[in-house]
Amino acid sequence: MKTMEIKQRLRAAAILAAVMLATGVPAPAQQSGSQQQSEVFLWPIAGAQAGDGIIARPQQYVGGQLNFGNLYIGAEYGTPVLAPADGTIDRPCVSVRWQTGMMSYRTDENLTWNGQIASVVEGGDYDVPDRCVTMGLAIRLPNGNKVWISGLNGDMVLKDGQKIHRGDTLGYVAYWEPSIEEPHIVLSMSHKNTTAMDPMTPFGLPTTFVEPKALVIPDSLTAEQVQEDFRALMDVLKTEYPPLYDVVSPEELAAFDSATVAGPLSRTISYRDFWLVIRRLTALVHDSHIGVMTSIDTKDLKVANIFPGVIGDSLTVTRVMDGKGLERFIGRRIAAIDGRPADEIIREVEKYKARGYDGNSESLRDYQMATVWDWYFDDSEVYNSTKEEAVIEFADGEIYRDKWISPRKATGFYPQPSLLEMAHYSHLIRYKDHPYSFRMLNDSTVYFGLQSFQISKVDRDAVRDSLAAYIDVPYMVMDLRDNSGGDIYFTNELLSIFLTDSTRNLGGYSYVKTRGPLKHSLNYGPDQIVFPDYQPVKGKDGFFAPSENSRVLYPDSTLNYRGRLYILTDETSCSAASLFPSVLVRNRRAVTVGRETMTGYHYMTAMKYNEVRLPNSMIVLHIPLVLEVFDTAVTPRTPKGRGLMPDYPVPATYEEYFTAEEDFILNRALELIEQGLYLQEDYFAGIDTADGSGYKAAWWIIGAVAAVTAAGAITTSVIKRRQRQNKTKP
Repeated sequence: MKTMEIKQRLRAAAILAAVMLATGVPAPAQQSGSQQQSEVFLWPIAGAQAGDGIIARPQQYVGGQLNFGNLYIGAEYGTPVLAPADGTIDRPCVSVRWQTGMMSYRTDENLTWNGQIASVVEGGDYDVPDRCVTMGLAIRLPNGNKVWISGLNGDMVLKDGQKIHRGDTLGYVAYWEPSIEEPHIVLSMSHKNTTAMDPMTPFGLPTTFVEPKALVIPDSLTAEQVQEDFRALMDVLKTEYPPLYDVVSPEELAAFDSATVAGPLSRTISYRDFWLVIRRLTALVHDSHIGVMTSIDTKDLKVANIFPGVIGDSLTVTRVMDGKGLERFIGRRIAAIDGRPADEIIREVEKYKARGYDGNSESLRDYQMATVWDWYFDDSEVYNSTKEEAVIEFADGEIYRDKWISPRKATGFYPQPSLLEMAHYSHLIRYKDHPYSFRMLNDSTVYFGLQSFQISKVDRDAVRDSLAAYIDVPYMVMDLRDNSGGDIYFTNELLSIFLTDSTRNLGGYSYVKTRGPLKHSLNYGPDQIVFPDYQPVKGKDGFFAPSENSRVLYPDSTLNYRGRLYILTDETSCSAASLFPSVLVRNRRAVTVGRETMTGYHYMTAMKYNEVRLPNSMIVLHIPLVLEVFDTAVTPRTPKGRGLMPDYPVPATYEEYFTAEEDFILNRALELIEQGLYLQEDYFAGIDTADGSGYKAAWWIIGAVAAVTAAGAITTSVIKRRQRQNKTKP
């Protein structure tokens, strides 16, 4: 399970963006690979010199396809493959060539390379010769760049996150590219921002690599161009995005469509103004996994001196520019900005600017509306840097004319967010060394903070070892705030450590609107069937499959925590960080303290995405394709369309967001422990009947899918078995 993203580190991003906007500090320039790396890499084939055995270089054709950035290196089968430089193992996996890219498989990471390969070959779910089913990995270098190597095998185990040194053995030469008959590996490199990098110069070789050209972004677009792009995105949303009409009504979407086409899209407009239209659409169709991946340069945008935000139901001054003598305005209620009533502005921001949350979840929306000050001004003026002055009318009748300034003249916020002093932002340094944190809060309570569920195998093992050390502590506070979600397999592994009984079978399922092909896709082929295993169900639209997120889980027999578990959540608990507490709450194994999660309780969109590029503007969007239904029970504890609501709410306050050193949510959890408060009323008791009748609808869907899938699986198994018998072995 991915997290969006919008690639969220929500508060970190919010602080960084706000501070940079207010101070005009430019982001550090990225050095080129040659600037960052001075030492020549070790050739990866043991006993060979740099350049020996090269079969194909970048810009040569391999298997009928132009090879953009790969270096194919041949050697005798079984020759050791060596690490070219010091670094960290990154996500080793079984991989096979897939169209012009790679498909990876999730296996038991405790198995050897050959053991993992054998488990994939046994399943036969690939379309290459068996000899080309091999291991691949990346080496993350100290500067953040990566070296990618595929075509390995061997009786060895390297863990994700494991430190390695130049010359260490990574595996042994096998195969990878089906069109190459001789044993070989394939090597490539990427910058830390994932763009392709020259794989030859680091080895001291003359290069044939051609740097990718920067995408040319038009300054303006005609009405015909923007309407074509807008229609393309609307078409993708209507035909591919599963919960469209759960987050916006057909009438609201149609009204936005007609008003937009008749308004800003009726004439030639700037690229920035069209980008803003797309942003408004992704706020209307809000989702924690939808994102506009294409950004625009904001470093030179003018900034205000008075920063508004919504606290409670009022538009107030939350911060001011430091050192300008404006402190007297902090906390004062705003009646109007530039002649527009505050209530009207708030409604617009709520509908067309707040984004990144699921369904009717309110906590993230409220946090954004309190902290993102520029939303309360005209977008076009802000992002085209034409805003000269804002006329602020206060509720007491005073009017202040705020002259906007260059970011180079900005002096920072007052009050200024403090990473060291403010509990709300201390996570930015808490996880600087590891993505987890353990400490004893008192003699009977342990704190366990987790930054992400997408962590390395080395870190997962360390978390497990730490939990073993605290297994007998009677109370645990688990902090899932500022957690962006991640891997469903690690989520389930961790859940098993805390479960004391098997989970209730809720009849969850996965749903897609189309099996493919997808439209305007960068990451899928034009004729590709993306969801071949999803099946139609009579009387239902779309296609269905069982969900990994809802399968029955069992307690871990070797490591099982049975104390009381208090989970801290808020508006930054996303994706798996919402699913994890949802499973435990649903099974009466934990309580949550804090605020509603960013991601919905009943469903989330995850697993696979369409990276959509609009044809004229070249704007790229991240559109989720799979609706993962976790539970259908609507109760006072789980209201329809909301995130996971807390058992013990801690309302957000101005002080928490802007000034307080106190961790209000953690302190509330400690109060509950001291008072002996834990599980409350079981709102699911009347739903969870012994025969599962509360889930007849969901079970009927899954039963039909299972029947069709089973019938197809028999035929598929026979075909794949015959295919494997006909494949060439080394």
